[in-house]
Amino acid sequence: MLRRLLRRAWIGLLIGLILILLPNNILRTWLPVAGSIPTPTVPATVDPLDISYEQGLEWAAIDPLAALPFLEDLAFSSHPEAESARTLTQAIRSARLVEDPAYLLTASGQALAAIGEWRLSRKALLQAVQVDPDYAEAWAYLGEAQQQNGEDGYPALQRALDLNPNSISALLFTGLYWQRQQEFSRAGLYYHMAALLDPENASIQVQWGQNSILAGDVIGAREHFEAATEISPDDLEIWAYVARYCVDSELFVEELGLPAALLVLREQPENPEAVVLAGRAYLSVGNKVAARAYLEQAVELDQEYMPAHYYLGLFLLANEEYTQAFVHLNKVIELAPGSGEAKLASELIVNIPIRDFQ
Repeated sequence: MLRRLLRRAWIGLLIGLILILLPNNILRTWLPVAGSIPTPTVPATVDPLDISYEQGLEWAAIDPLAALPFLEDLAFSSHPEAESARTLTQAIRSARLVEDPAYLLTASGQALAAIGEWRLSRKALLQAVQVDPDYAEAWAYLGEAQQQNGEDGYPALQRALDLNPNSISALLFTGLYWQRQQEFSRAGLYYHMAALLDPENASIQVQWGQNSILAGDVIGAREHFEAATEISPDDLEIWAYVARYCVDSELFVEELGLPAALLVLREQPENPEAVVLAGRAYLSVGNKVAARAYLEQAVELDQEYMPAHYYLGLFLLANEEYTQAFVHLNKVIELAPGSGEAKLASELIVNIPIRDFQ
C-alpha cells in the first residue's frame, strides 16, 4: 500500500518539478404570508476577491491580458489564493512582452497547470495550438493537460516531437506518458535524450531516477539522484528527494540518505517536513532515540502537519505504546480523511489490543 502511495507521490512531484523548471448582494424581498413570521436566514457574505479570482482564472484561459485586472490586486492581498494569483500574473506579464498570442496563451496555460487548474490549462493550450499549429511547446503541454483531464494526450505529444524533436518539455512529458503506462524502459529513453540535450538540468536526472525506482532499478536511481546533487548542489529540493529515495527504498540510508536529510534540516530547522525526514532517516539506521526526538519535534512545530502524526504514530505502534499511537493515528484520520495514510491508520487502530490501553 505504501508503495502505491509513494508511486502516486513521485508522479505528482515530478509533474510539479517539470512545470517549475521549464520555459513558463442579494437583497431578499419579504412578501406577506399567512401565519407566523418566518425567521430570516442571513445569506453568506461573498468575498469580492473570491469572485475576482474565479473571473481571473476564466479569463486567463481565453484572453490572458484581460485576466490581469481581476488578479493583480488579489496577488498582493492576504487572500488564500494570493500565491496562485501571483503565479498567473507573473507568467502573463512576462509573456506579453513577446507579443506572440500563441506564446501568451501557452504561458498562461502553463501557469494554470502549475496551480492545478488543469481544465482551464487545457482550454488555454487548445487555443494556443489553434493560433499557431506549429508551436511545439504548446502541443507538449496540451498533451499533459489532456491526460490530466482523462483524455489520451499521446497524439499531442507526438505532434510536439514531430515539430521539434529537441523539445525538452515534449521529451519529458512523453517520458512521463510511458511511465504512466508502466513502460519504464521506453520512458527512460526519453529521459536519456532529454539529459543529452540539457546535461545541466538537475530536474531531468531526478525524473529519470524516479522512473528507475518504479522500474525496480534502485542502483540506477541512486546514480541519477547523485548526478542531480552534483549539478545543483545548493538545491534543497533535490537533496530532499535523495533523502526520501533512500528512506523509502531502505537503501544507502547511512551513507547517502541521512546526510542528505541532515543537510536539508540544517538549512530549514523549523520546517516540519525536514524534521520528519530526519527522524525517518535516523529510524532507518536504527537510532530510535534520535528518531523519536525528531518526530516529536515535528509534531510540536506544526500540530496540523499530518505526516508528523503519521510517522510518530507508526513509531509508537511499533514500540507498543498503544495509547499514544492511537492519539496520533486518530489525528491522521482527522487531518486527512480519505487519504491513503488515513485508511492505513484506521486499519492499524482497529488492530490495537484494547487491553493494552492505559
